[in-house]
Amino acid sequence: MKITHVIRGQDHLTNTHKYLMIATLLGYKIPSFFHLPMVLNSDGSKMSKRDIDQITIESLRKKGFIPNGIINAIGLLGWGTEKDRFGLSEFVDIFDLSKIGRANSRFDLSKLEKFNGEAIRKLDTEKFSSMFVQYLNCRFGKNLIPSDFISMKDIQTRCSKTLREGVELIRPYTELLNYSKDIFSSYIDKVGVEVIVAALKEYLEITQSTVFFDKSAFTAFVSKIKANNIDIVAIMQSLRIALTNQHYGLPTETMIKMMGKNRVILRLTDAILFLTE
Repeated sequence: MKITHVIRGQDHLTNTHKYLMIATLLGYKIPSFFHLPMVLNSDGSKMSKRDIDQITIESLRKKGFIPNGIINAIGLLGWGTEKDRFGLSEFVDIFDLSKIGRANSRFDLSKLEKFNGEAIRKLDTEKFSSMFVQYLNCRFGKNLIPSDFISMKDIQTRCSKTLREGVELIRPYTELLNYSKDIFSSYIDKVGVEVIVAALKEYLEITQSTVFFDKSAFTAFVSKIKANNIDIVAIMQSLRIALTNQHYGLPTETMIKMMGKNRVILRLTDAILFLTE
């Protein structure tokens, strides 16, 4: 038997003598046994199979946690060191089984999210871009970001805890929308549905007839609304909702560029049809 070390939870301590007896009878060299304290839930309760399934490496990666975030949070469970931030190679160098305490440790998701957010923010843009695109490909089977939109700065800023937050940021720009009257209601009350529809139609015509994205045409569109004493906030927010079905998000120009001409045309057309039904 070429096993030198057995590392397992202390809940198996009571059955260790059975394995020692079997190994001795078979003439095997007895490996070194290490029985580690349990990892409990944050409230001190014992983890169920369902709880454990939620914190496997595969599960955490699907949720948008990155290697350094996981290493720093989980690597410190049950033991301490002078440093609480380190990479994998450094962790391998400093880890020592003999320094693990006897008390059970508690897994704290909020602490993991904190460590992960810090690890994400420390990434340079190129590394973040690579990780984020890889996450999209693995999680959704495709890259949801248009190939001509490379900037990741806004997405990285949004990822305060996990990569999943970045997905939520770009989701409105990549999928079909289901509008509701409620989301437009406050702006309809301000300027009327006819004014909003007219503005959306005008920007639709601009998008169809000009090279995408024509900044001068967009600026002229905004200036015309202001010149006609129409509530610019109501119109621009209605445009945002028509394109994303959300009140907030990326700057309007960035949002439009990110979607691409065909998607902008499709969504403006859908929104106009929705508002005129």
